[in-house]
Amino acid sequence: AFVSTFNYTYAAFNCKPDGNAHKKIFNDVNVRRAIALLTPIDEINHVLNKGKNKRIPGPVSPLKAEFNRDLKLLPFDPVQAGDMLDDSGWKDGNNDGVREKIIDGIRTDFKFELLYFTNSPDWKDYADMMSAEYKKAGVIATPVGLDPGSAQQKMFGHDFDMIIGSWGGSSS
Repeated sequence: AFVSTFNYTYAAFNCKPDGNAHKKIFNDVNVRRAIALLTPIDEINHVLNKGKNKRIPGPVSPLKAEFNRDLKLLPFDPVQAGDMLDDSGWKDGNNDGVREKIIDGIRTDFKFELLYFTNSPDWKDYADMMSAEYKKAGVIATPVGLDPGSAQQKMFGHDFDMIIGSWGGSSS
């Protein structure tokens, strides 16, 4: 039997990049939403988790009283995501298959590192599936595996672009 828990997997964006090592790619809420719409969550669940995971629309478990039942799941919608990226100025103007935008006066390709924890083989598969889908939309995410300690250090120091993580909670 499978039971619901208070754990979840998520993707986090660096919204406080230094502008040098980590570009200001995810400062725009519409860009973050577009990436969420490009993330093949249901396919990942079907392929890697044999359909056993449940999607939730936020970090609060539906088992808790404070769960917001009005929140809706985001669909997988590459068309809407592409429109949002276009509207945010991310376009493939030079037809090289990669979207770009002028940020702080510099032409910036929509390329970033997608960090994942190496303590489970599924995490690499998550990152690979996400990266493959993003590439179809002109977004290049390079999966980079790190041990949990190094990944957390980078996350807390805002030394990352995007990271796949998980969180465990309790009923209290």
